[in-house]
Amino acid sequence: MKFYLKKISLLLFFILLQILFTNQIDFKYRSYSEIISLFENLAKKCPRYLKIDYAQNRYNLPYSHGECEGKKCQHLIVFMTDFFTFTEDRPHIYISGLLHGNEVIGGNTLSELAIFLCENPHGKIKILKNIFFTKLKWF
Repeated sequence: MKFYLKKISLLLFFILLQILFTNQIDFKYRSYSEIISLFENLAKKCPRYLKIDYAQNRYNLPYSHGECEGKKCQHLIVFMTDFFTFTEDRPHIYISGLLHGNEVIGGNTLSELAIFLCENPHGKIKILKNIFFTKLKWF
């Protein structure tokens, strides 16, 4: 487990470096509905690398008692890998965000990671290629 955490930490560090040095991203915090919309659009844009589902649909779970911007909160599940080469025995990595109330940074960090992976699936960073093509990511 520690091995994967080190890899993920290193991956996030390299992504941060690329963002800082390329200066291509204008960051803003996204609301719940903006994050849902972003992932729905990414799933359409990058179907080979990103699929989404909702915990309520996938596991027949009830909705939480709270509301998300006036609607019932759905728990988004994001799967990222190269689905053209995917096999069921591929190792899985689970990364969570927005599990706790008012946890703004988690969902936004994972959104930026998903955008980066979707736009750079064959990135120049060797560790990125290794993690992306050999693991299934659950967000």
